[in-house]
Formats: sequence, C-alpha cells, structure tokens
Amino acid sequence: MTDKILHIIQTGMGGERQQQNHIKEILDTRYRNITVSFRKTDQRGIISLNFPVFLDEEFIFTSGIFQLLKLSKNSDIIIYHNLFNYSSLISYILLRLFNRNTCSIVVFHNNIEGPGSKLRKVYYKTRKTSIINFASLLSDKLVFLTDAQNKGYKKLCFFSRIFDDRSIVINNSVDEKCISKDRMKNLRTIKVLFVGRLSYFKGFQDLITLIELFNNNPLIEFGIVGNGSLAKNISNYNNVKYFGNVDHDIIYDIYDNYNILILPSYTEVFPLVI
Repeated sequence: MTDKILHIIQTGMGGERQQQNHIKEILDTRYRNITVSFRKTDQRGIISLNFPVFLDEEFIFTSGIFQLLKLSKNSDIIIYHNLFNYSSLISYILLRLFNRNTCSIVVFHNNIEGPGSKLRKVYYKTRKTSIINFASLLSDKLVFLTDAQNKGYKKLCFFSRIFDDRSIVINNSVDEKCISKDRMKNLRTIKVLFVGRLSYFKGFQDLITLIELFNNNPLIEFGIVGNGSLAKNISNYNNVKYFGNVDHDIIYDIYDNYNILILPSYTEVFPLVI
C-alpha cells in the first residue's frame, strides 16, 4: 500500500507551496500526497479549508478542524509547512493528539522578528516562543532554512537538548537545470522581478516606493508575480508588468527573462537581491 503524506500549508502559495511541490517531485509516485490549505486558494491540487482571516490569524471553525482530522487519518507522515501563528499551533496540537503514531515534521520559513511597533514585536516574539516550545515537544523533526534561523529559535526554546536532537538545517536551493546559463549582455534595460505575496509583511510597499522612483525611467522595468492585498496599488505605473499568480511549471521561464530577483520581505529567513 502506498504511504500517505499530509502537507499542511497556510495560504496555498509562496515558498511553502514551492517547497511542497519539490517534495512531491522527489517522492514521485512512491507516496500519496495530500495538500491542505488553511486559507482560500485557487491553486490546483489543494484542499482549502477556507478559514476566515483576521490580521494574520485564522478563525478555526469546528467543521474545518473535523475535516482536517479526517484528512489526516491513516497518514504516515504529516509535514506542517510554516507553523507561524496561534491558529496553526492549535491545529497542530490537535493533529498530534489525533495522530500520535504518525511521523511529524515542522518546517519554519520565518525569522524571529517581524515588522511593526515595539508592542507588536513583543507579541510576535511571545507567539514564536510558544510555537517553538510546543513544536519541540510534539515533533519528530524541526526543519530550519539557515543556521542563523536555527540559533534564533533555539534561544527561545526551554528544552535545548530536545531541540538539538530534533532540529536540522536544510538550506533552500535552486535547481540549476531550471535556470538559463545565458547571461544577458549589452542590456538596454534592467529588468527587476518580484515573486511572492503582495503584502506589507513581504515588504511590497517598499518595492512600490522603488517603482515610483523609477516610473519615468525607460531603462528600468519591473515584473511582479503573485497576488495579495496590495495588488491594487500597482495599476497606475508604466514600468510594471503584472503576471498575477502563475503555475509552478512556468515560473522559471519568467526568471530567465529578468536580470535581478528582489525580495524585500521583513520576515523571510534571508531576504535576497540576486
């Protein structure tokens, strides 16, 4: 009988979705992969629980939890991609109580710090302290993306020996076969690409400031892939090509047509300008 893996993602898009896609590709047909998203998504192959959202927390309805627990039944592995808020922590605790003999893996995509006022930052740190301590006790493996992120979470954990035993660092990577080897020379324009959720947490408002600065400059063009609450703010600029959400299969074709990939996020593990 084919083993069953349950993937839980928060939004159905972004880095957690890409990581889950890579896992599926590696495992091929040896495992039966089921993906559940907390929030509404139009991505194919995802079961959406469609929990309503307030700020960055989901309202977890009883019917949705029962559906999640039903989907988790007989799972051999549960992979929780991005355990980052109280809603996800509550659902994870319930999953562990319901699936005590199932291998459980938690992947952390975020840094400790977040944007906002001092009070908000205290709230974020308190929340992540709760998350890392429960996750350390309940998980078989804790996956971090960088050594710095691993050390940051360890400082918040009261169970350092358990943390050390269960944590592992697996760096994000790029499949070189998917990236064009050709370097663009004699460029008439510099093409800058943003890929991600169009939101404050992703630093998108800072990118809009940059777009405004170069709006009348014919030598710089911007490409934007993704969707989010700030999408409406880019409709009036001449130097922007907006792709919306795109399938994983064609994202690398878009990469090949741009010179710079920019990620101005406040919460990513390693904001990148490549």
